[in-house]
Amino acid sequence: MLALCLAGVVILAAGAASLTLWLSLEALGRGSSEAWVNSLRIFASQLGITFLLTGPAALVLLRFPGWFQFERKGGSDAETGKEIGGWLIFLALSLVALPLVAVAVTSPLVSLWREPLRVMDTLGVWKELKKALGDQFGGLLLGPLLAFVLPALLELAPLFSFLASSAALLVLFSLRTRKFPSAFLACVLVQLASVLGSFYTVDLVGRFTPALLNELRGIEGQEATAFAAWIRRHDEIVEPTAIRCAWLFLGYLVWAPALLVSQRAKRTFTVEATAGSRSVAGPSLESIHARLAETPLFQTAAPVAPAWVERPQPETSTSDAAQLADGLQYSTYLVRPILSLKSFFANREHKISAPPYDPGEKVVFCCRATLGVFNLGFPLRVVTAAGDRELLLITKRRISLTSLAYQVLDPSTQETLGVFVRTDFGGALWLLLGGHGRQIGWVARVALRPDFQRYQAHIDEAPVCDFVWREKLLAAGDQVEIAFAQENDRTLDKRLGLAFGVLLERHVWSRHTY
Repeated sequence: MLALCLAGVVILAAGAASLTLWLSLEALGRGSSEAWVNSLRIFASQLGITFLLTGPAALVLLRFPGWFQFERKGGSDAETGKEIGGWLIFLALSLVALPLVAVAVTSPLVSLWREPLRVMDTLGVWKELKKALGDQFGGLLLGPLLAFVLPALLELAPLFSFLASSAALLVLFSLRTRKFPSAFLACVLVQLASVLGSFYTVDLVGRFTPALLNELRGIEGQEATAFAAWIRRHDEIVEPTAIRCAWLFLGYLVWAPALLVSQRAKRTFTVEATAGSRSVAGPSLESIHARLAETPLFQTAAPVAPAWVERPQPETSTSDAAQLADGLQYSTYLVRPILSLKSFFANREHKISAPPYDPGEKVVFCCRATLGVFNLGFPLRVVTAAGDRELLLITKRRISLTSLAYQVLDPSTQETLGVFVRTDFGGALWLLLGGHGRQIGWVARVALRPDFQRYQAHIDEAPVCDFVWREKLLAAGDQVEIAFAQENDRTLDKRLGLAFGVLLERHVWSRHTY
C-alpha cells in the first residue's frame, strides 16, 4: 500500500509541475509565435489536468478503503474457506498474465531506448556530466538531461504501472483484505494516468520529429545519420506500443465493475472478525505459548501471582514522584501522534494528554521514538511532558510471521511490567503476559468501522480498560482514547494501558497507510 500511495503522490506532484509549466507557457505564448511553444503548452495542460484528477482520486481510494463496505455479514469459517473461486480465479490469472504480456509488448521500445544510453556510456558522457554537475553552473545541464529522460519515462510508464500494480494487487488478493477493491480502483487510475501520459508524449514527440529530421539532414557525419535512423525507428515503434498498452489497460479495467457489484467479491474481501472472542485467524493460542516458552525474553524466574492481582503503580524518588503521580492520577487519557514528516514515515511519536475533552486538558507524557529506518522507531520511550523522567521503555520482538511481542519495561529497574503479544496480522487479539511470562489477560477488538475501532482489555474475564481509536483528519489525524475501569479490585496497570494505547495507534495507522 505504501508503494501505491507513493505512486499517487508522484502523479499529484507531476500534475502540479505540469500545470505550473502550462501557466508559464501561457504567459510566454502571448508574446511568441513559435510552434514549439504552443505544442509544449498543449502537452503540459493535458498532462497536468490528467494527473491532477487521477492522483488525488487514487489517494482518496487508498486512504478510505471502507467506503465500499466489503464486510462479511456472518457465515462459518468453513464457508469462508470456499469463497475464493469462480471468476476471482480468472482475475488472479489476469493479474499474473497482463504484466508478462506488457513486458513482451514493450520490449522493442525498451531495447530502442537502451541504444542512446549505451552510446552515451561509451562516449563517457555520464562521467563528464558528473564532473560538470559539481561546477558552479553545472545545474544548468539538468534541463537538457530532463528533456532527454522525460519522454523515455512517460513512454515506459504504462509498463512500470502494470508491473507495480499487479505485484501489489496479488499480495492484497492473497490476503483477502478489504482494501483490495479500493486498491484495485486506485491502480486502475494510476494506469490510466500512465497510458494517457504516454499518448500525450507520443503526440508531442511526433510534432517535433519532422523539424528535428530536417535539421539533421543539414548535418554531415555518421553520428547525425545514426541519430536520424534512431528517430525514424522510434517513430515507427512508439505509437503501436502505446496502443497495445491501452488494450492491456482495458484488461485491468474490465474487472472494476465486477468487483463493485459482485456478491462473491463482497464475501471474499472482508474485514477481520470483530467479536471479542479468541477465535481469530492466525496462530493458535497453544502455538503462541509454545513459541513464547522457547523465547529467552520470557524465561524469567519471577514468582507466579494470581491472574487478577493488580500490578502496583510505579514507586519513584521524591524528586520525580510529583511528575509521575500527576501524570498517573487520571482514569482517562488521549493518545495523539505528533505531526511531522518523521512521524508520517516510520518513527512515529506521540503526546499523551489528560483528561480528554476537558478545559483543563494538558500533555502529561510524550512517547519518543528511536531514529532509524529499519527499526521502525523502536525502542519507544515514554517520558514526562518536560522530558525529565522516563516512565516506560517499549521494545519489540517478532515471534512468527504474523505475531509480534512488545515488552514494556520500567527504565529505572529494567523490570518487565508486561508483554503484549499480537497474535495475528490484523491485530484482532492481543495477549497480555505478566513479568513472569504467564498470561494474565488479553485485549480484544469488539467493534470495527472504517473510522472507528474499539478494543477492550480483560483480566480474569473482567473488562478493565477500553481503547477507542478514531480517525479525525485525512493526514495523521487519528487518536486513541483510553478509559480505565475497576472491576472487583481488578484493574490494569496504567503504565501498561498507556503503552498499549501507543502501540494500538501505531498498529492501526500502519494498517491504514501500508
